[in-house]
Amino acid sequence: MDGASPHPKRAWLQAHEVSALWRVLRKYVNAVAAANGVLIEKRVGFGTSGESSFQVYEAEDAARVAAALDDGTIELDPGWRTDTP
Repeated sequence: MDGASPHPKRAWLQAHEVSALWRVLRKYVNAVAAANGVLIEKRVGFGTSGESSFQVYEAEDAARVAAALDDGTIELDPGWRTDTP
């Protein structure tokens, strides 16, 4: 894969953006995305240290999950959240 999306007209977010949107610890982003039907794509990048891969998340799906988290439709373990004491 050359990093190009098979869904070029969709908007994509990186994990740190989704983590901030959902107020979820970065290490739980994949689990929350997978459990809630968020389209995930693997991307490949090339840098000075060689090839690396990362995942991106479809922006509309991420927004849908954010709204569900905000209205309580989706509940997470408080330990997964960044906005709970």
